[in-house]
Amino acid sequence: IPAGSATGSFTVAGVALTAGKTAPTITASATGYTSGTTQVTVSFLGKIFLLPSASVAPGQSVPYSVTLASAAPANGVTITLSSDSPNATVTPSTVFIPAQQTAPATQPNLNGVAIGTANITASAPGFIGDTKPVTVSAGLSFSPLSWTIYGADTKLLTLTLSAALPNQDLLINLTSSDTAVATVPSSVTIVKTGTSVQVLVTGGGTKNGSTIITATSTLSGITNAQATVTNVPLGQIILPSNPTVALGQSATFTVTLPALAPPSGVTLHLTSTDPST
Repeated sequence: IPAGSATGSFTVAGVALTAGKTAPTITASATGYTSGTTQVTVSFLGKIFLLPSASVAPGQSVPYSVTLASAAPANGVTITLSSDSPNATVTPSTVFIPAQQTAPATQPNLNGVAIGTANITASAPGFIGDTKPVTVSAGLSFSPLSWTIYGADTKLLTLTLSAALPNQDLLINLTSSDTAVATVPSSVTIVKTGTSVQVLVTGGGTKNGSTIITATSTLSGITNAQATVTNVPLGQIILPSNPTVALGQSATFTVTLPALAPPSGVTLHLTSTDPST
C-alpha cells in the first residue's frame, strides 16, 4: 500500500469447493500492525437445470433443454450429458454455453432407443449438476373408435402403434367386455419396424348391445387402446305361411326381414327340400 493510501487489493483464486469443509483463513500482517484475518468461501459457479420430465418414442428424437440458473462465467461453460440406460441417449454428449448466456446456441436431442426409462445427468466443473428421469414410450389406438356389426357379420379394426419398435415384435392381448355381442382373437402381433395390424371382430348375432374391445401391450411403457363395437341382431326371415301354387304355374311370394336391411343390403339364398315338386 503506497504512502498516503489506506487500501490495496489482492487476488484470491478458488481452487476447490469449501462445501463441507472449514473455510480457509486469509491473514494479512505487517510490522507494527495487528494482523487482520478473513475466511474465504469457495462457492459453486452456478446450477445446471434439465427438463423436470421428458418423453420420446422409440426411434424418435426431440429437443432436450439444458439451462443455467444464472449467466455463464467469462470463459463460458462446457456441460457433459450422460444417460444411465441404453433406453435413451442424448446427442451431442456435450454442449457449450457462452459467457453471459444461460443456454447453448443449439439444444441437444433426446433420442428414444427402447421402451423404458433412463436418468439423464448434466455436469460441469464448479457447477451444481442435475439429474432428471426421461421416458421412452408409445401408444396404441384403434380405427375406427366405434363400429356397428349386423348379425354374425365380421369387420376389421385397425390397431396402430404410434412408433415402431426397431428391435422386437410386439404381442398385444385383446379382450371383449361382452363376448355375446362380439368376439376378437385373444392376441395379435405387430412385427418389429411395423406400426399396425388388423383385428377381426365377429358379431355375436343374437344380442343387441355394445362391447368394449381392449388392446393391452405385453410390454410396459405402451398405453392401451379401446374401441366400441355395437351388434344389431338381424332376426328371423319371414316367408308366407303355407302358400299354394297351381301345378305347372308360377307365383310370386313376399319375403320379409324383421327390420330394415343394413347399409350393405342383404342377399337371400332360397332352397327347396324337394325341387321335383
